[in-house]
Amino acid sequence: MLKLYGSIPSPFVRRVRLLLCNVTHDFILADIYDDEIRQQVMKQNPSMKIPMLIDDDVVLYDSGVIFRYLQQKFNWQPLSWAQENLVTTINAVNDSLVTILMSSRSGLDSSDRSSLIFKLQYERLDIGFASLDSAIVEGKFEGWGYPEICLYCLLDWAVFRELYDISQHSNLMQFWQIHRQDKAAEMTDPRDE
Repeated sequence: MLKLYGSIPSPFVRRVRLLLCNVTHDFILADIYDDEIRQQVMKQNPSMKIPMLIDDDVVLYDSGVIFRYLQQKFNWQPLSWAQENLVTTINAVNDSLVTILMSSRSGLDSSDRSSLIFKLQYERLDIGFASLDSAIVEGKFEGWGYPEICLYCLLDWAVFRELYDISQHSNLMQFWQIHRQDKAAEMTDPRDE
């Protein structure tokens, strides 16, 4: 049986939870900030990142790698190169938001755009969100496949953590509002858990 390790609020874990919503699996809560759990995860996962998926003797620890594994296992449609680039943009934006969140939680002034690290993060956010907003207009996020799930998880996490005002991008805002009503999105909403 598939075992997915992760936290409730993680947008990367949520992607996999949404992918697995119709697949039998165990979800094991793994707070990587808990020392005991960190030790358990570290034994199998040197990246110290979640999600982590275990399928018998296969251990995977990146949402993109997990998607490709599940795609092959269940014969799902592979991503096109254009979709891969969309997911890369989503990941980059998500990583910048994580950097900002972790910096703030570490007592750093993440609003200081004169600092090189934060200047680069905010530049990536501005360009990335604008690009993703345009991609919606161009019809690049149709349906409910992996790219759409990744985009939804990014947007919902940014709103949930109050890290970015997506309302300045009307297409992203509309996309988020529409998919927020999806049953699986409601079931994995970190606000409810």
